[in-house]
Amino acid sequence: MNKVYIKIEGYSRPGKNSTYIASPTICLINAGAKKILVDLGANEKKLISVLKKFKISKSDISFVYLSHYHPDHFLKLKK
Repeated sequence: MNKVYIKIEGYSRPGKNSTYIASPTICLINAGAKKILVDLGANEKKLISVLKKFKISKSDISFVYLSHYHPDHFLKLKK
């Protein structure tokens, strides 16, 4: 059975000069042998920390799904 886990809760708050500081909710879909990471967010340290906490390495991720084209959703996308 597929399971969805919220790994990091998203946020948006006012920044300086009428800007916003934001990062999306990051989810992991566990579909048996496949692990799908939904949105990567803008906080790489937090993402890596959460993946380590749940014993998930980069090589465990089968796919990355980006919900839409906003920088806070894909800013940390790397190979």
